[in-house]
Amino acid sequence: MQELQLSGNCLAELPDGISRLTGLRRLGLAGNCLRSLPPGLGSLRALEGLWLHGNLLEGELPAELGGLAALRALSLAGSGGRGRAAQCRGSS
Repeated sequence: MQELQLSGNCLAELPDGISRLTGLRRLGLAGNCLRSLPPGLGSLRALEGLWLHGNLLEGELPAELGGLAALRALSLAGSGGRGRAAQCRGSS
């Protein structure tokens, strides 16, 4: 699998197994309810695009993401915003 699109699913966390998708090149996680990212995302060495905009991310990104040498596109716009908080609360 080279692309996984999970945007707009009100996900609060990512499954542990996502770090085993080592051939993944594009990962769409926009418009969810993610507050943090697992360090295991750093295992996705082939990742070229990571879309995280419109989440509830808090704090710093995992340092392991710094090792993603193939990463060319990273979208964080609107992450950490309060606008999604009500929508995320309504989905649980």
